Formats: sequence, C-alpha cells, structure tokens
Amino acid sequence: MRVLAKSRNVLIRPESYEKKVGGIIIPDTVQNRKERWGEIVSVGDYKDPSLVAGMRVFYRIAGAVQVEDNGDQLQFVPYDNILGCE
Repeated sequence: MRVLAKSRNVLIRPESYEKKVGGIIIPDTVQNRKERWGEIVSVGDYKDPSLVAGMRVFYRIAGAVQVEDNGDQLQFVPYDNILGCE
C-alpha cells in the first residue's frame, strides 16, 4: 500500500532517537518529547515551495497521526506543526 499526504498535511518518517542514562538505553517512544526530527515522505495538496519530499524537518508531535506502511512507521503532521527545516 502506498500512503500519501492529503489536504494540509505532510507525511513524515520520524527519526529514531535513543538516549543513554547510566548505560541504560531509553527508547524514543518512552521519552516525554514534544518535538522531533523527521524526513518528509509526501506533501499534501497545500503547495508550499519550501517543503519538498526528502527534506529533514523539525516538527511538533501534538496533532500527528501515526500510521504503518509495510513495516515503516510514518506520521501525518499538519503544516502548522512544522517548526523548521534543514
């Protein structure tokens, strides 16, 4: 199945992040983080020339919807939650 972003959403593949505390690895899913980095997979109908597929962005997790496509974890993120890009 191919997942594409629609409307004012961006489809993002979140980056994995693990933090070590005293030799113990704390996975990203357990940490209380409100923002994270990810790579844009697909851009919705709202055309913003500054956001293109393959770009690395910093975004707010609140309001994101998580989906799985062929074992790949993806998130639909509203345009307003994109905080910055590289």
